[in-house]
Amino acid sequence: MGRQPSFGCLLFLLFLSGPGGASMVAQQPGDELWRFPAGGKVFSSPAIAADGTIFIGSQIGLGNESPSGTLYAINADRSARWEFEANDWISSSPAIGPDGTIYVGSWDNNLYAIDPLTGAEIWRFATGNLIFASPAVSEDGAVYFGSSDGVFYALNPDGSLSWAFSTPDDLDSSPAIGLGGTLYFGSGDGLLYAVDENGFEVWTLEVGDVFFSSPVVDVAGNVYIASFFGGGQSRLYAFNSVGDLLWEYAVTNLIDSSPTISPDGVIYIGGIDGNIYAVYAGQALADSFWPKFSRDMENTGQAKSKETMPTEDTSTELWSEATELGDGWNHLEWFGFFNGIFDPWIYHHQQHGWIYTVGESTANIWLFTFAMKWLWTSDMTYPSLFRNDDGDWLFYLVDSSRPRWFFNFTENTWEPQNP
Repeated sequence: MGRQPSFGCLLFLLFLSGPGGASMVAQQPGDELWRFPAGGKVFSSPAIAADGTIFIGSQIGLGNESPSGTLYAINADRSARWEFEANDWISSSPAIGPDGTIYVGSWDNNLYAIDPLTGAEIWRFATGNLIFASPAVSEDGAVYFGSSDGVFYALNPDGSLSWAFSTPDDLDSSPAIGLGGTLYFGSGDGLLYAVDENGFEVWTLEVGDVFFSSPVVDVAGNVYIASFFGGGQSRLYAFNSVGDLLWEYAVTNLIDSSPTISPDGVIYIGGIDGNIYAVYAGQALADSFWPKFSRDMENTGQAKSKETMPTEDTSTELWSEATELGDGWNHLEWFGFFNGIFDPWIYHHQQHGWIYTVGESTANIWLFTFAMKWLWTSDMTYPSLFRNDDGDWLFYLVDSSRPRWFFNFTENTWEPQNP
């Protein structure tokens, strides 16, 4: 109990299809849903929170203009929640920590920690040069990233320095966290580094210049990285966890993109020669906490939350914000109508039926139903729910009943559930 992983699909896309794939709106695949003006160039990749909020950076100003960078928080309905201004470009892709904190680097040499609800700065950490790389976050909230000053940093969740590992060249590649917590990152000095969680070198390997491509780790602990080898060629390397070369694949011209691994063991990577390459590796993505750029297959950039189920029944306080309608009936705008006369059991009108509720606030709610056992949700997340039994995130099609319909993000399909 107590796991609360993340999912990385944009919630508004779910409204393109309903149970059984039936079309619910007029849009067709490939239709534009919306666009958001970022005010400048966007090299940052988005991070997506569990409630569908999108966080992305942009870079504004060039030449004689004063450069700046903006991190946007965009609600799932495409409205702006807030904007955070840095003193220079934000090319780094943001990462979301286990507690929801947003981490992003800037060309003003700082890594920022930002409140996800208000956009207020929590803290900043200054490095010796610009930060192009994107951070990775561990299960305990440690933040790992490289800077163009050649230093790989490990920060505690409060922004204090845990340790630093120096290299002779830029670190513009983002790190991956492998099995056992080993950190992998490439450098402009031509080396792939393996460093343990305490900052001690495990091994280094010469692979050629690593610019912006980030490593990826598979379920067997093998590490893959692309680098520029010279002579107009890049190579995709495969190493095992102790640094032995397994194989290499040559690609004409430069590779700056980061590889990913599909569930059937295929590595996909793009090159500036105009090609996208698919190379068979035979292993799926690792189950480590942050095994690749932007963390997971969906590229959410979101760490799994460490929320736990409350040990005491506090459900009376849980529903304190509900509007009382009489005879035990209550209403919450985000949750609907329910009867709480048998609290902590509630009866959800026409939809979920009888539910046992546990929680300290609407930001952290555990629900027990006979059909689906323990589910986690919150007022910011619902109608998305996390099912504890199998670790799947589900999106409830509001107002469906007998059966209720849920979109399963893991299986990428709709599933029916009766109360």
